[in-house]
Amino acid sequence: GCQKNEMEDPNAANAEGSTFELVADVVQTKTTLDASTYKVAWENDDVLYVVTAGEDTPWSEAQEFKYADGKFSTKSTIVGGNYTMNALYAASSQKEYHKNTQTTHKIESVQMQDCINPTAHIKLNDALAGTFTVTVPQTSTAQVDMHHLYTLMQVNVKNNTGKPVEVTKFEMTAEGADLAGIFNVTSFETPSITAKEGEAATETITVNVTGGEVDAGNAHNALPIYFVMAPLKEYSGNITFVVTDSDGKTYSKTIAASDLTFAAGTYNTTPYTITEADKVADEVYGLVEVDGAFEDNGKYVLAFKDGKSGDYTFINNKGTSNTLVKDALTVAN
Repeated sequence: GCQKNEMEDPNAANAEGSTFELVADVVQTKTTLDASTYKVAWENDDVLYVVTAGEDTPWSEAQEFKYADGKFSTKSTIVGGNYTMNALYAASSQKEYHKNTQTTHKIESVQMQDCINPTAHIKLNDALAGTFTVTVPQTSTAQVDMHHLYTLMQVNVKNNTGKPVEVTKFEMTAEGADLAGIFNVTSFETPSITAKEGEAATETITVNVTGGEVDAGNAHNALPIYFVMAPLKEYSGNITFVVTDSDGKTYSKTIAASDLTFAAGTYNTTPYTITEADKVADEVYGLVEVDGAFEDNGKYVLAFKDGKSGDYTFINNKGTSNTLVKDALTVAN
């Protein structure tokens, strides 16, 4: 006769519960300006944080499903049954924010872009959510479609200054808006977020750039700057872009928010051209006394401080420029 374990249904959940696996797809998000798409490429050791939804929540604490060989799987077990699950993708550095069904997520206000691999940092800030159903034990692999929670931005920086520019920092500011910070994930089927009450949010996103050279005078040459930000809802203010170059000079431009799209789950592009007209003037530090420096207007001159070198530039009323370098005053005639 058959042994007991030979007669059991091979799909039946045992007393310890069953594990299961799933595949995850990402809905493509299209830019408002061209036909490009952004789609997350799953990599080994990517993690989905999964909890059960509804009244029956045996997984109220987030379970980690790790990616390998084309699918996500977990070592956690669950008793047999039919379940609705919520899944959230985020970088492993976000683990502390995904503890239960009321999950949160953090967008860094300072993001780092290495132009050798310019989009690698997006996954560190991006978050994707989705809802799926599963029968445990499985007769087929579960599948979840993931949706982007945030706005993905690509700013194409061009250079019209007449000389090469190395971009080292890009900033976007929307005064009074919450662009970065800690956000509550309030919905999975219809992705939406709200700023977490009591947590500091920032109205500026900064991308520090390495390898950000932009040639001059080439209309087709642009440096793409990528970043992740919270969606802007019912925002009617202005958007300010500031570019900083390797000489410490800054270029600033303000546009109306209505000229751009910042909806959740969209990938948007916009151009930004560096021009001499947008260069921000050096900061005036006040009157400085310099004995014997000028023959015509005596001791008092205006002092400007260079943002990169820290040197001071002195200007007299004749427009003659003088630079203080290593405590020595030199006069440029």
